[in-house]
Amino acid sequence: MPEPAMHFSIIFALTAPRLGVRRALLLSSIALVPDLDVLMHVHRSMSHSIIVLTLAYTPILLAVYRFKPGYFRLAALGLLALLSHIVMDFFQTYTPILYPILDSSLWVEVNGGVQISPSGLRPQVSADVKHVPTTFKPFEVIDAPVFTSDGFLVSLVLTAIPLIICVKDKKF
Repeated sequence: MPEPAMHFSIIFALTAPRLGVRRALLLSSIALVPDLDVLMHVHRSMSHSIIVLTLAYTPILLAVYRFKPGYFRLAALGLLALLSHIVMDFFQTYTPILYPILDSSLWVEVNGGVQISPSGLRPQVSADVKHVPTTFKPFEVIDAPVFTSDGFLVSLVLTAIPLIICVKDKKF
């Protein structure tokens, strides 16, 4: 699973230069919401389903459209930020992405590389869709790190560079 810092920093890096720091912080924070299920000692629960999250977010979109139509685009970007979390997890481990329609958790495992030989470069790519039955069972100890040394460095770069650009361009 990508650590929370990665979920945050990827959305921040994509949105800050265009929308400014405040809106990027809001969208990046929304991208962390699916991992709140850890507080209930159940990870990869219904909060990791595109269907459930979209249905839960729809009243927010409708309320923004009705009462603050000028912010509808930002609210729609919030939904995309929320769903980006699920997509990132989907490529890392089993995720109940289509729960309750599909009772299996899916994982798209993609591997690739380049073989260098005297005859030249030969790319190799493989993809596999794996599935297991979905079970939402409580856990005693979380098995995933909050951040790793590699992930921390990547997250730092993904946050610092757009922040520097925004400060330079005075986009707050």
